[in-house]
Amino acid sequence: MYIKESGCGCCGGSSGAGGGNAGGDGSGNTPGGGTEVVDPDPVPGEEPTIEGITLSPLNITVGQGATVAFTAVVQGNAQLSRGVKWTIKGQRVSDTTITQDGILKIGEKETSKTITVRVTSEADESVYAQAVVSVDVNMEDPLAPVVTGIVLVPTDVEVVLGRSVMFNTMVNGVNLSDFSAVYSVSGQSSTNTYINQDGTLHVGADEQSKVLVVTAKAAADQRFFATATVSVTDSQHAVDQSTVTEVIVYPGATQIGCGYSQQFAAKVNGVNNPSQQVVWKLTGATSSDTRVTSNGLVFVGEDEKSNMLVLTAYSQKTPEVYGEAIIDVVPAETPGVDEVTVDAIIITPDMVELEQGWQTVFKAVVIGKNNPSQAVTWSLTGNNVQTTYLTDDGVLSIGIGETAQSLQVRATSKQDTTKYNIAYVTIAAYDAGGDNGFTDIPATPLNTKYVRERTANGSAVWTPIEEEVEEPIPEPDPVINSVEVSPNAVTVAPGSVITFAAIVNGSEELSKEVTWSISGQRDPNTKITSDGVLTIGADEDAMMIRVTARSIVDTSKYGTATISIDEEAPVLQQVTGFYLEPIEATVIKDHSLRFQAIVTGVNITNHEATFAVSGNQSRQTIITPEGVLYVDKEETSALLIVTATCAADPNFTDTSLVTVIPPELAEDEPVVTVIQLYPAYAQIGRGMSARFAVQLTGLNNPPASIIWDLTGATSLATHVSRDGVVYIGVDEQLHEITLRATVSYDPTKFAESTINVVSEDTPGIDKTTVDAVIISPAAVESDPGHRITFKATVIGQNNPSQEVIWSLDGSLKAETTINQMGVLTIATDETARVLKITATSVADSTVKSTSYVTISKTQDTPDTGIEDVPNDPLNMNYQRRIDENGRTYWIKYPEVGNDGQRYMRRYNQVTGEYEWEPYPEIPLDGKQYARQYNALTRKVEWVEVEASGGGRPDAPINLGTVGTKAELDRFEIPADSMDGDFIFVEEDESQNHCPAMYIVQTGPDGQKKFVLSMVFGRPAAPINLGTLGTKAELDEFDIPANSMDGDFIYVENDETQGHCPTMYIVHTNERGEKEFVLSMVFGRKPILGDKLDILYVLDNSVHSQLIKDIEVLSEFDTNEKRYELYKSPSAWHLVTELHEGFWKEVMKHPDWYKMLVGMARDDGSTKAYITCFTDEHEFEHYKTQDIDNPDPIQNTLAWTNTVQPGNVFTAANATRLIQYLFHLDTMSLTVGSQEEIPPGTEPGVTPWATVIGEYSTLINGETIGPLADVTDPTGYVWVSEHEKFMLGSAGNGSQMFCYNIDTGDHFIFDVPNYSRDHIPNTEVPFSLATDVNERYFFMYITTTLGVWGDRVTHETKQITWRPTGYSGLSDPGQYTKPGIDPTGKFYMHTSTNPETPAFTSFSFDTGNIVTEGPIDGTSSSAICLNNNVVFTNTPEGRIITYNFDPVRGTLTVRAHGNDNYTPHACRYVVEATTNGNQVLCVKVEAGANCPVWFVYDCDSDTIIAESANREENEYCSQTNPQAKSCTYELPTSAGERYLLSSATTKQGLVLSYEGGTWKEVTIPFGGLDNTKHEYNQPILMNDGDILITQDDTGKPVGFDLVKMEVVDLEEVLHPGGDAHMVQLDDTHFMWCTDDGSQLLRSKEDGTQEVILEMPEQQWIVFGFGRRTGSGG
Repeated sequence: MYIKESGCGCCGGSSGAGGGNAGGDGSGNTPGGGTEVVDPDPVPGEEPTIEGITLSPLNITVGQGATVAFTAVVQGNAQLSRGVKWTIKGQRVSDTTITQDGILKIGEKETSKTITVRVTSEADESVYAQAVVSVDVNMEDPLAPVVTGIVLVPTDVEVVLGRSVMFNTMVNGVNLSDFSAVYSVSGQSSTNTYINQDGTLHVGADEQSKVLVVTAKAAADQRFFATATVSVTDSQHAVDQSTVTEVIVYPGATQIGCGYSQQFAAKVNGVNNPSQQVVWKLTGATSSDTRVTSNGLVFVGEDEKSNMLVLTAYSQKTPEVYGEAIIDVVPAETPGVDEVTVDAIIITPDMVELEQGWQTVFKAVVIGKNNPSQAVTWSLTGNNVQTTYLTDDGVLSIGIGETAQSLQVRATSKQDTTKYNIAYVTIAAYDAGGDNGFTDIPATPLNTKYVRERTANGSAVWTPIEEEVEEPIPEPDPVINSVEVSPNAVTVAPGSVITFAAIVNGSEELSKEVTWSISGQRDPNTKITSDGVLTIGADEDAMMIRVTARSIVDTSKYGTATISIDEEAPVLQQVTGFYLEPIEATVIKDHSLRFQAIVTGVNITNHEATFAVSGNQSRQTIITPEGVLYVDKEETSALLIVTATCAADPNFTDTSLVTVIPPELAEDEPVVTVIQLYPAYAQIGRGMSARFAVQLTGLNNPPASIIWDLTGATSLATHVSRDGVVYIGVDEQLHEITLRATVSYDPTKFAESTINVVSEDTPGIDKTTVDAVIISPAAVESDPGHRITFKATVIGQNNPSQEVIWSLDGSLKAETTINQMGVLTIATDETARVLKITATSVADSTVKSTSYVTISKTQDTPDTGIEDVPNDPLNMNYQRRIDENGRTYWIKYPEVGNDGQRYMRRYNQVTGEYEWEPYPEIPLDGKQYARQYNALTRKVEWVEVEASGGGRPDAPINLGTVGTKAELDRFEIPADSMDGDFIFVEEDESQNHCPAMYIVQTGPDGQKKFVLSMVFGRPAAPINLGTLGTKAELDEFDIPANSMDGDFIYVENDETQGHCPTMYIVHTNERGEKEFVLSMVFGRKPILGDKLDILYVLDNSVHSQLIKDIEVLSEFDTNEKRYELYKSPSAWHLVTELHEGFWKEVMKHPDWYKMLVGMARDDGSTKAYITCFTDEHEFEHYKTQDIDNPDPIQNTLAWTNTVQPGNVFTAANATRLIQYLFHLDTMSLTVGSQEEIPPGTEPGVTPWATVIGEYSTLINGETIGPLADVTDPTGYVWVSEHEKFMLGSAGNGSQMFCYNIDTGDHFIFDVPNYSRDHIPNTEVPFSLATDVNERYFFMYITTTLGVWGDRVTHETKQITWRPTGYSGLSDPGQYTKPGIDPTGKFYMHTSTNPETPAFTSFSFDTGNIVTEGPIDGTSSSAICLNNNVVFTNTPEGRIITYNFDPVRGTLTVRAHGNDNYTPHACRYVVEATTNGNQVLCVKVEAGANCPVWFVYDCDSDTIIAESANREENEYCSQTNPQAKSCTYELPTSAGERYLLSSATTKQGLVLSYEGGTWKEVTIPFGGLDNTKHEYNQPILMNDGDILITQDDTGKPVGFDLVKMEVVDLEEVLHPGGDAHMVQLDDTHFMWCTDDGSQLLRSKEDGTQEVILEMPEQQWIVFGFGRRTGSGG
């Protein structure tokens, strides 16, 4: 997962053999950890940012006890902290841990299948990346070492001649002990340029090369490598003119205990602000666990034997300068070594000079023992204006009007506030231009350039700049650097389909096409297509398969992916990658560009994307749903952002940066004049493919950047690849499909081809053919000394081989060559005017194509006097041609073969050139022939024609063909026919329906008649091939060559079929081979499990009597999976009722069944209800089993029965709460824990937790508590609006807890000890407010007290309301809904005092009002949207929107501030919607002529939709303190829906946003009321499409949110008191009452079906089996 990612995440730098990301050992190469990519210093107006984190590996499968080393690369500004924080979730044992340098240790008894690793930037906690680790408990060798990648830093660096630079690596992988790297350097010309194995590169003073390449290979597996580019320069032209004088390490000496750690910092001093980047090295260690991270954090292994270590920090810029620290290693028992201490804070820079209007970034490192928190509080003193400020990230901005001469910047440790440090800032005046006051500017010469430099004593001097004559830079050789496969690792179930993408890194002009292959598969049905779609066979039993994508241009470059096969893995749709192409582009105004999105993943059926464009100033700049971006000619923005969102998973997005330029700045714009698509017509069989190609003609060598589209297909398998290969699905219904090829940079240019879809049985359609070779470009003009890359596409049926042989003709210089990548190099002194390039298919050497290169005339070319006539050589033949622009040029005339054969000159329609080909010889048989061009073979052939004028030939002639002998009998023999003339009969019924030939013969009577001459082949009907004794004899029988499908043979005693007689028939398989397949078994009754085909008819009542005739096996084979049984419920019952052995087999496969555990409400007796299902069929309940309960709880309360995954559930009565553990193997319960409950206790209950007093039980079985100072055992709960988190508390006490529903973690925080339900002078104590993203919360406690929290970092603080003159903070209630801004720093305060401003922003840092609103009176609601637009309204109907400054917390009115905008004079509560900046306003009190709801667009500041219901007493209400107001947001497959509850009629409204229009539907019920003790929500079935809830009488009701109609539940659900609903998964739920329980399935059509009745069980407390979708 990439956050704040720019560009395509798959297009990285150079890496090999599966890619690379970084590493090291104790000598400085670090295992995992974090580093950063350096950006320039900030300039005025640019805010330094962290752009993203690249984490590796992203997806990996390991065994128990394994160790995984991760690497994290932080991209962003160099001055911001590069530190990261590592966390994990999903582990089930305590010894599964991760260190703060990214080392994950999997516990030896870890049972969790998936663990999520998250790495978060310390500088910006909104930036993080995640990896998924799958744990395979059955892995054969869980401790085997595996390298997964290597990262090299820096990746791009400048080095001055004669100086050095130091590199560092980070290796990631599994179970590694060697993190070292092997370094090498290439491209050098000097022997004095070399690299040491510590990563120090020294550049010789005599080095001539301008660019070097450093390569680092992982020592543990040198297939993994990473590269860096080194720019070599001299000292005068170096960009970095700084000098390093010393490196100081803090602390210089310290003690570290074995098993503990210490944070160090380094400061680099020198001239001109040298880089602070250092490389850490640790020497003297004996333990493999003793190491230093790239951030200076030292870990000492528990088994470290050395008494002293030396830590060295080398300046990365000048590694000859370094600093050291001495570490004394002491035993772990040494007092004080286990403490976490803050010893000091190091700030860089500690002194700096800045001009007014400029920015700088300060960085603080907290040094101390055992990895102290790096969090600091930044503060600024000395500034005189508010525009000079310091952010929480240490970014200092100096205001233009700042009058202070110096400032102090302080960094204070948040862990230990007594520790701080100060940096000093000197402010220089802003230079506004004009008279600069300089008196020392040189007067002459005027044409000399100078630079002003400052000497050591502070005086300024002017130094002349020598003009450097630029030498032409040779064009680099086109090269393929690497191939990456996405996804690179994934775990799937058999039967899955994985869509891969290959990212080929290399020169833009080279083809990025690859060939796909797989290895390791065992099932022949496991196959991969030529466009990277892998299908895992249903019977695949291999544990791992490797996928390889190999470049067709450079076959030595390839990438791989690993697929793990797990039968228990869920068969789900999972998007793994989403990429937008192109990742960046330049578009001329009034031009278009088409984008294309690529989706990778598992079982993806929807490859579509939605497109959006932002940053445009003109409304005419748009992007179509097809991805065509049009830039308006009036567009003033210079940069646009195109965003694509994956339709299959909207969490995946990608962006592209588009630079907009005016037409006058466009140089050599490619213009397409003609686009040709080959072939223009094609036949493709179902299940087969064909390749197509495009040739472009135009100006400035237009590149062949093509986007392919298919229209008219009905099969999901029918598609076209990015390379122009069309695949036809086997289930394709249409007979004609259109293929379109569109030029991406000019979508107005396209060509189409018609594809005729034919049967797979069509003769010849399954053959692979080579029809033509298409070369692009077809013709090109170039200067000498340039390189041109050609691409050849071999078109034909079933995707023929793309391998071609390149050849060159017409060159006059040996240096003019073409290689087998298609790269033509033209010699700088080439004098030929035209070169001929030929590509010949390797699969069929008779098929070739040519392209011509016209070489521009140079000054050195002698002049012939005729402008365009070639000068040399004079003895060659030329012909004059005219190009598409009307210009003439000469090409070499094709030579005629000198081999005695006759040739003819033919125009090649594909290449556009004349060629010589052999003249076909005329058959010498007396017939008449004519020349005719064969479009299929592309050759001229002789075809026979009727004789004209000269009679008929003397030889016998063919009189034609008839169908049957009866037709022959009616055939009239021509008068001029002579003996020997012949005729064919296709099916001669007189000759056993064989083909036959008859000849003309004159009888004794002189009459001509036909007589039989030949009989061909064999009968057309199936024939009996005979009878054999046994199946073994059949296996040795050779099928006759002329046998056809349907021929049959008998076996008298077939040992494979119970020694019964059988019949086999001949069948031609998919490989074209004939084989015998079983057709019939004769002679005895079928046996269950022996011949399973008979079971398929048992559902048919006509054949139901067959059940009694089936012999039952005496022993059932429980080791064989007989999936056929599940397709017949009757057979299922027969087997399970009679064979306990089959039940044992079912128990081995939990995914075959669901188990529901029910507890009787009165006596606590417990039963298991078991039902079975597969993907094809779901069966009714068939088995009930008592469960042994050693401590039954009687008179249970409904609220305590919590549904939980795994094997834990909780039940309680008025005095006790018991947490039971369920044991599947023994079908029994044991008591896990229990508590006494004080009499009269009212608990707090949500689907995620049960809260009773100081302890709470979570859905995952964990217990939270004890909470401090609790005397009131009542339970209270608060749930956020979008159910991302909940808060829980006892009735009082000094602590509460937060449970993050979305991530599964929790934490306890301190609060003032007040009663949760009543505080004097406080209207609604303990109410909840959140931001729109629900990251931050504010728990309102009293009018002057509250608690703020960040549920991601677990940081909380108590807030005191300080301003006077206010009645206090407003509580988040039914009529006022304040909120928090998206940064979590400010409270959107809505006043409850008519004398004070209605709306203010309030700082959580200071407790003060920051900005007051411009109006008086009370306010209804306030909400701060993600784009920092604030919406407010008042009870009088006034609407005001503000622009909010997230740094200062200030507000400025943006609309309706002075015109008293009151569209509806009534109180409304506001809710955010998913439609951009549209907010939903819901009426919550009576109001005449006011709609029940309206939608306000904050972008246009207008009401865009409103309810038709405007009755005065129609409004919405709900008893709900859960920060949810009276609106439910319901996500469905058709989009968001909103449910409103009526306060008066007990009805509801469902709102939908479809096609740009808001619609409402009235339903006969509303939502569910909630209290602080109980949280009830409607449940959503079928991917959110079916809403099921209860009306105000408790009756179950349903609504189809897609069809927008009521679902009738009364006929299926029985009534009963104290009703309760429990959702088990996406399609199953329980309906529980005092009268019993029902299990229901929500079917696809929206109807509900009861599949299990449990009248004796009132409350279902536990569901076991395969769980899918959402639900508790």
